[in-house]
Amino acid sequence: MGMTPPNPAAVATLLDQLRKHLENELVVQRKLLVIAEQMSPKLMSGDAKGVAALVAQQDEPAREAARLGSIRARLAQALATVLHLDGEVTLSKVLALAPAAIRSELERLRQEVVQVCQRLGRQSERNLVVTRQGLAMIRDVLGEAMGAKPMVAYDRRGLIGAPSAPRGAVVNFRY
Repeated sequence: MGMTPPNPAAVATLLDQLRKHLENELVVQRKLLVIAEQMSPKLMSGDAKGVAALVAQQDEPAREAARLGSIRARLAQALATVLHLDGEVTLSKVLALAPAAIRSELERLRQEVVQVCQRLGRQSERNLVVTRQGLAMIRDVLGEAMGAKPMVAYDRRGLIGAPSAPRGAVVNFRY
């Protein structure tokens, strides 16, 4: 018994929905990227009100991006079912089975979404590093102001504190 061929109308409808979906996802991811890029100088200058405003602006697009991601996964799964794709379902595998007429447009959109998401990830990582450095500086300043003793790292013996006097070692690398 052979496998029934994919329903062309169902495939065309799902692929058109996927195209519109990827366009929407690209718009939302670009919004998030712009916000993340605007946040960087505000973090560096210590503009707490500006950062708070950008974080508030980020909430709705972030929720929308999460919602769109789950819809994309459901669309890919539906297309995989209609196209009789076995195994792990990825958008790349689904698009490889799409008709050539729409495949290049969908692949271009997929690549754009991936690139924007990668840029967003890199910018978010930079923002996180700046935030962590700022918090470490605040911790250090407050520690100094409160008279806290600085943390001393373990030495090679696994002990904390100043090195002890040589104990007759043939070669002593500490001095």
